[in-house]
Amino acid sequence: MFVHVQQSIVKNMLPTICWLLLLVGISVGLSFTTLTILQSFRIVFGSVFLLFLPGYIWSFVFWKKKEIDFIERFALSLALSLTLVPLIVYTLNRIGVRITLWNSIIEISGLILVGIFLLFLLNRLAEKRSRISRPALR
Repeated sequence: MFVHVQQSIVKNMLPTICWLLLLVGISVGLSFTTLTILQSFRIVFGSVFLLFLPGYIWSFVFWKKKEIDFIERFALSLALSLTLVPLIVYTLNRIGVRITLWNSIIEISGLILVGIFLLFLLNRLAEKRSRISRPALR
């Protein structure tokens, strides 16, 4: 039983591991240019953090998992990130928060965490609705 659970965890994590290895490979490949390895890692992972991850999380808030396929989700993730991140940074700058590296990291992280929290609430609400709509088995 434990081996089966472990295999399913590895099987579910395999796409994530493949994407991570691809990003590391791109970073190492960029380090053979005039960039150092640290600069190339910062560019690659910073681009994913800025241009993809916020929109990817929020795409699950706006569309259910099976509602759109991966290509649509990928394109919408880029569009949402390119929309939400500047909007948040600009709005907070108008309030008085200065635009610095660390402030931007905190703001983008907050955007991601709010999306994860809303996704968690939506999933809990869907579970509660499905339990209410199902008749109890006796």
